[in-house]
Amino acid sequence: MKKGYILCFDSGIGGLTTLVQARRLLPKEDFIYYADTVHAPYGDKPRTEVLKLTRNAIASLKPLGLSAVLLACNAATSAGAATLRGELDMPLVGLEPAIKPALKAVDGQVIVLSTVLTVHGEKFHVLLESLPQHERVKALGCPGLMELIEENPQHKNIEPYLRALLRPYEQDMSALVLGCTHYIFLKPLFKRLWPNIPLFDGNEGVSRRLAQIISLQGLKGGAGDLLMLCSEHGEEAQKRFAIKSQYFYDYYEKIEKEDILV
Repeated sequence: MKKGYILCFDSGIGGLTTLVQARRLLPKEDFIYYADTVHAPYGDKPRTEVLKLTRNAIASLKPLGLSAVLLACNAATSAGAATLRGELDMPLVGLEPAIKPALKAVDGQVIVLSTVLTVHGEKFHVLLESLPQHERVKALGCPGLMELIEENPQHKNIEPYLRALLRPYEQDMSALVLGCTHYIFLKPLFKRLWPNIPLFDGNEGVSRRLAQIISLQGLKGGAGDLLMLCSEHGEEAQKRFAIKSQYFYDYYEKIEKEDILV
């Protein structure tokens, strides 16, 4: 019996990396992937604005029948997860940077790459200060990087951007935490530039939490359907987004399979 859609929400296409992981664990559930492309990117916006945009997007999709919300956006999670959990009549899970497993895995400096909003957000600093040896963590905001990835994950300007950003930390860097779902599309590039540096992201952890909640709360029940939607109006805009999102979805599945085979 169908229980409703799981909403996977992001401002752009980055959350598709989360969607792939979530659907692997919940292949029979129905998902809506929704990108607020009209207001993207979220990472450079004030917290209050991101909270309002996230709240409005969820409200606009509730008539389609939602059973749970997956915030596949670190900025939206940082800005509004705690508040929205108190407002919604359904479970909500949100991403957070995978700093804890990175600190456990290495002894040296952990570099977190994220949006400006996430890096400066209260949630991020509460998380950081709760972790042992958090003084080994260096968080770097990456303005403009999301937009380059949205244009093309193999954009010619991405490599020089990352080289310049990380050059001062290369000598002591022991791990990289990808604190924005968009950055996960760059895994092949990170591995080529810094082959001995392990990469961490929050997709697997949040997907496991979602699967556990869906099971414990008796919300299982679907046909494995997937709707790809964006906030732009008009049939043509939705078609363009569907084509773009399918490209990025397939691109991520491809690089994940290649990574497994290595």
